[in-house]
Amino acid sequence: MALRVRSNTPTMARAYILLGVKPDALDLVQQRLASLPCVASVDVVEGPADLIVVTQASTFDLLVKDTVDALIAVEEYTERVRCLPVHQGIAR
Repeated sequence: MALRVRSNTPTMARAYILLGVKPDALDLVQQRLASLPCVASVDVVEGPADLIVVTQASTFDLLVKDTVDALIAVEEYTERVRCLPVHQGIAR
């Protein structure tokens, strides 16, 4: 199930976050992240990660701040985190 919150804009910096979530908290984490303004989408996936979260911001510095804030909002429910920041299609 995917929650699409905001559309991606090509000029925005983005980060793809792969989250491992405690089994009983998947829906809660998905909804909490989807409610944040910096979150463009939250997708439930199968494999080593449970969720793929896309955050976006107008600058790379703001992206870092907003992504950290998003992770803090759900840190008590997460088990694994991997973050892949991208700026205008080029990995940082």
